[in-house]
Amino acid sequence: MRPTVCIVLATVIASGGIAMANDSPAGTSFDELLDKVKKDSETPSGPTYHSVVSKVYHEKLLRRIMYCVVGEIPPSESFQVVLIIGADGKVSQDVVSSETRMSKCIQKQFLKGKFPQPPFAPFHDVIEMDFQVEK
Repeated sequence: MRPTVCIVLATVIASGGIAMANDSPAGTSFDELLDKVKKDSETPSGPTYHSVVSKVYHEKLLRRIMYCVVGEIPPSESFQVVLIIGADGKVSQDVVSSETRMSKCIQKQFLKGKFPQPPFAPFHDVIEMDFQVEK
């Protein structure tokens, strides 16, 4: 009997900051990005756009994420993905809390995705990924 993969995906926090696109350079650490997410989550339009991102993610991007759940995967794997969404709605950068085969694949899938235009850019969103193999 083949094991079943149970995927728990919870959108954790969304936020944004009114800043230039280079406000989140490639050299920014994951913890620094989480600090920005936490600080910017109080932005008035942040929660509303977060709901939009969550809806698009569940309706359109979840199928792309499932592409990454193939082959041998560990019994459980959890990580966070910070999405940096540009003015055009495209994910300009995504950063994971831990690099694994699956998290690298998921990063590529997010970079292919597009969300509606955010109220400001860059818009930071955090998604927690939790994969469990049930036998």
